[in-house]
Order: sequence, then structure tokens, then C-alpha cells
Amino acid sequence: MLVVRAPYRARLLDAEVAIHAHRKWVLKTLAAAQARAERFTLEPGRILPYLNQRLRLVFTAAGKTGVRRAGCNLEVASPDADRPTRSLLQAWYQDEARRELPQRLRRIAVLLSVSPAGISVRNQRTRWGSCSAGGRISLNWRLLMLPARLADYVIVHELCHLRHLNHSAAFWNTVAAAIPDHRQRRGELRALEGALPL
Repeated sequence: MLVVRAPYRARLLDAEVAIHAHRKWVLKTLAAAQARAERFTLEPGRILPYLNQRLRLVFTAAGKTGVRRAGCNLEVASPDADRPTRSLLQAWYQDEARRELPQRLRRIAVLLSVSPAGISVRNQRTRWGSCSAGGRISLNWRLLMLPARLADYVIVHELCHLRHLNHSAAFWNTVAAAIPDHRQRRGELRALEGALPL
């Protein structure tokens, strides 16, 4: 739906002219809004990413609420099987991320010969990860919804901050030594921002 706001004294014709003048932008924005609405619909059979895997949503009516993985299925049990809550899935991904991501980070840290002071998994809204001045690394749980190569890029990026707590040429040289195609991965990561289903 398109809503046009205009000053009280504006004429309807002026609004129509403005819409027509910006027709391409209006159509592109409406299409993007429709795609977002479809992306965030969690219906039975919907595929959710998990690193390099694809998990199919299966909803069941049950007295006990919860999410469990059964092979390639992600089973959501809820008393109201027609309307499973997004929060159940987010909680499951967050629990998985707290188990998976620190292990992944530690393996990569050994390869880079660095050691973080601490690791946390958080619900960051605008960042994939961060590294504090004290050497603590925080990772976004949504990394589990990325292809593994992109999640690993974020982890390497943050681990390289243990050597250079900035984005200097020396920092990027350290990243490039670990991931020669880091620019391509960074571009792919940017393209996915705001495109994940949770």
C-alpha cells in the first residue's frame, strides 16, 4: 500500500505529479517492501539457513513449546501450530550460536595465533561483530544464518582487531593474509544486511 503525505493545502494533482515524477523509486520501494513481507513470513516448509545447511520448518501442535532439529528439519512445537512465534526460532538460533560460534572462533584464533580475552554472542542490531580495546570479541547470533565463508570472514575480521584495533592498512593486510578474497566476502555480507529471515 502506498501512502502519500502532503501539506494540508496541497492539491491532489500535485501529489499525483510527484508520484509520477518518482515512479521508478515508488515501484522499487513497493517491491522491496513486498519482498521483506514475504521474507519474514514463517510458514510450514519455509527454508531457514544455518551456515552451509538449509533447514525446513515443520510445525506441530504440542502441549510443550519448543524447537528441535531433526536432520534437515527444524521442528517447532507449539500449542498453536498455525501461529508459531518468531521468538521461539530466535531463541533456538541464539542457543545454537552460543554453542557453535565460540568453538568456531577458537579454532580460527589458533590458526591466526591470537587469543581473545573473552567471547560473547549477542543480539546486535547493526553489527555482525565487535572487538573491544580489552580484547573481548562479541559476535552476532545471526552469523549462523550466513554461509559459513561469510561467518568465518566476520570472525577473522574481529580476530585481526586483536593485532590492530583500527581499520588501517596494516589491519587490512592482516585480514588479506588470512582471507585473500576478503573484499568480495565483505560485499556479499553487505548485500545480505537486512535480508535474513530472523
